[in-house]
Amino acid sequence: PAPTSLPCLLDPLLQLDEERLFDLAKDRRIRLAAMSFHGLKRTRMDLLVNELAFMTEADTLAELGYALTLAEENLRSLGIFRACTLTLDAIPEARVTESRIPVALQVDVREARPLQYSFHVSTSPHTRKITLEGLLRLVNLFGRAEALKVSVSQDATRGVGQGVHAEYSAPRFWGR
Repeated sequence: PAPTSLPCLLDPLLQLDEERLFDLAKDRRIRLAAMSFHGLKRTRMDLLVNELAFMTEADTLAELGYALTLAEENLRSLGIFRACTLTLDAIPEARVTESRIPVALQVDVREARPLQYSFHVSTSPHTRKITLEGLLRLVNLFGRAEALKVSVSQDATRGVGQGVHAEYSAPRFWGR
């Protein structure tokens, strides 16, 4: 038989230790001591800090893990990020007090393009109608997760505009 490499033998043990460590630490009191943000270009940092403020209320690692899942879902639902990853990490240089273990939150994002558009042509053979529809969406223009949507539709066979619709929206944030 071929010899097994040492990393292959240790990997299950390391994973087991990680799980065992989480089991031991999940009920320990913790505090969110730091937040860092990477990938922000247009989005204002204070918007994200405000969005993630509820995470400071978590007292245990299990509660913070649940809050982390909610926060990630919330940030994705804003529609201003193509990718969003939240990571918790221990702060190695921080002092561990007897009551609470300090942890840090790292937020990595890739912002969506500010200009999104689509064009659609539809035909109806029964009515001999050709309809042209266009949608223009401007997202996160001022860094506050706002959106401006303009849509236009026109009957191409008659050359008559059927409708123009404009809408401005600011997202409804978590907890409000």
